[in-house]
Amino acid sequence: MRNAAKNPTTNRNSRYGLIAASGRGSVMLRRLLPVAIALPALLGWAWFADERAKILGPRLGLGLFTLTNIVMFVVLLYAMGIWLNRANMARRRAGDRDLQLTAIQRAQEALLQSQNQLQGIIHSAMDAVITVDSEQRVMMFNTAAERMFLCLSREALGQPLGRFIPERFRAAHDRHVAHFGETGVTSRAMGALGTLSGLRANGEEFPIEVSISQIESGGNKLYTAIVRDVTDRQRSEQSLREQASVLDLAQVLVRDTEDRIVLWTRGIAKLYGYSRGEALGRYSHELLRTEFPEPLAGIHEKLFRNGFWEGELSHYARNGRRMIVASLWVLERDHHGHPLRVLEADTDITERKQMEESLLQSQKMQALGTLAGGIAHDFNNILLAITGNTRLAIEDLSPDHPVQQSLKEIVQGCTRASALVRQILTFSRRQEASRKTIDIRPVLEEGLALLRATLPARVEIRKDFADGLLPISANSTQIHQIIMNLGTNAARAIGEKPGVVEFRAMTQKIHSEHAGMVDKLKPGVYVRLSARDTGCGMDSATLERIFEPFFTTQPVGQGTGLGLAVVHGIMKDHGGYVSAYSEPGKGTVLNLYFPVSTEVRQEAMKTAAVVPRGSGERLLYVDDEATLVLLMKRSLQRLGYEVTGYSNPLEALKIFRQQPQQFDAVITDLSMPGMSGSDLAAQIIAIRPEIPVIMISGYIRPEDQERAQQLGVRELVFKPDNVDELAAALHRVFSQSRVG
Repeated sequence: MRNAAKNPTTNRNSRYGLIAASGRGSVMLRRLLPVAIALPALLGWAWFADERAKILGPRLGLGLFTLTNIVMFVVLLYAMGIWLNRANMARRRAGDRDLQLTAIQRAQEALLQSQNQLQGIIHSAMDAVITVDSEQRVMMFNTAAERMFLCLSREALGQPLGRFIPERFRAAHDRHVAHFGETGVTSRAMGALGTLSGLRANGEEFPIEVSISQIESGGNKLYTAIVRDVTDRQRSEQSLREQASVLDLAQVLVRDTEDRIVLWTRGIAKLYGYSRGEALGRYSHELLRTEFPEPLAGIHEKLFRNGFWEGELSHYARNGRRMIVASLWVLERDHHGHPLRVLEADTDITERKQMEESLLQSQKMQALGTLAGGIAHDFNNILLAITGNTRLAIEDLSPDHPVQQSLKEIVQGCTRASALVRQILTFSRRQEASRKTIDIRPVLEEGLALLRATLPARVEIRKDFADGLLPISANSTQIHQIIMNLGTNAARAIGEKPGVVEFRAMTQKIHSEHAGMVDKLKPGVYVRLSARDTGCGMDSATLERIFEPFFTTQPVGQGTGLGLAVVHGIMKDHGGYVSAYSEPGKGTVLNLYFPVSTEVRQEAMKTAAVVPRGSGERLLYVDDEATLVLLMKRSLQRLGYEVTGYSNPLEALKIFRQQPQQFDAVITDLSMPGMSGSDLAAQIIAIRPEIPVIMISGYIRPEDQERAQQLGVRELVFKPDNVDELAAALHRVFSQSRVG
């Protein structure tokens, strides 16, 4: 019944189906049908009542008319129900079709919107998105791909993917895609294939990373690749690697807030000699045995307040070498502002500090030379006056006079004083290291006398020089310097306690079988000078480095590290050799080997000294010290000369200008007020070029020697402690004049 109501066209002859249907006609039929049934009964009742009342006329006509109307009404009602049902079903079918069309349209619109959204996402992606079919022809090429490969989408679509791959990689790419399609793996993560190369439309290759996936659609495989240009990233990584490499070479360490080392670069490892494994986790100040210029608490207070600290520290390397470093500490904090770690950058300034110390010592020596030069002239004048007058007194008195011994002691004391001044001047002034054949014993004696004046009284100096030491070719000043450096080093090793420094000298022959025992020492005859001290000694590591320039174990300000290096250099210049032996607590011994000179010593050829005498030559003597003028007049007159003396150089020049032929030679002091000896010599030589001029002084500088030579001065003599040296110079001058 329900099916017939839904489809009245297939059950149109069923009266019951029409009545039971749900259409509008069936509803109206069900509502009017009771009326159609009840109406004949009503009309029959009315006719029966009319018969009894005899109201109506012919009863038959009225009954037929009524029955006909009822039948027609029912038929019309039935036909109307059928028509209304059909119209209702048509409207329903049209409504269903409209609903179906609306749902399809909505689905299509949703699909289109989804596709547009997907296209928007793909084309707004930062990475290139490329889809290819199974034949590797491009089906999708987003905006990022256009920018990356410098190719428009319309130019790329339908083209083989190989045009965007360098030719040398295309075969490998094809094999990879084929294998990828066969494995059934649907995707591979970005970078899983490593760094690949892409090819731009302009032919430029660039590094890329690729994530690839595959799907099957309509029986065809589609491959989608997400491509990322990693050029900038690689540049950044390379820059970081370079920066890290530079940082690793830097002399940098990083420590935490407890001063434990957490970073130890190769540069700092090279500086201190500790490997990373030895340094990491150690307390930096314990590892390096840091010596601070101020309390560590004060340094930390400045570090936490300012965020950095810089200053000079003393550190010890793994080999025990002490070094001075310029240290910069930088405090790093976390995002809460709490101290996190400290970066420390160290620069070795040991050599610079030692050079500064050496420069200071050099300046001190220069100042000493200036001071010595300033006082030497006046001091030697005093000594010359004492010595000269004492010698005259000795000559005037009889040999058995009771004061003769005292006078001789005065002369000896003045001679030692003059020699000491001469040594100071020689040691303090700069001069070329010219060498000559010398007897080393008196030179060593002079050096020890100078050393004794510099060492504290608690250090005892002993000497043991063998008889018959052979001559050597050497520079006396440098021998003095060797003695000074060895003695000073020994005194520092002895320290504050009493000790002994002993110097020994002997002649030693080195045979060929023994030469190998002393490195770089050839067979031959040597004078061996040994210096032994009772100091603290040293270990083997320190002993290996004692001849290195600027190497010192002394605290800052107490040593330059140049003493033994200078000794080593002097011995090398002399063709000799120096060796050292030491043990901790047992002192040190240094042996110096000087090659014996093959030249005959001039001193050995000298006969007994004979003071040459004059033959009445007329001398002009000029000195600003009147006592010396008087002394030299008396001394030179006793040697046979006629002497005219002046203490004023201007007066002497005036007399000479008036009577230039009156004199056979001129002797002048170098340092005089008003007019120097050089200026006086220049004026005299200008007046009479051939006259011999002798210049004397208690302090002669290299520049004085150079100017005297330029002026034509015949002799430049260190102011003698007796007249004999001046007499010898006069003898040489007059001998040359007679030969000329």
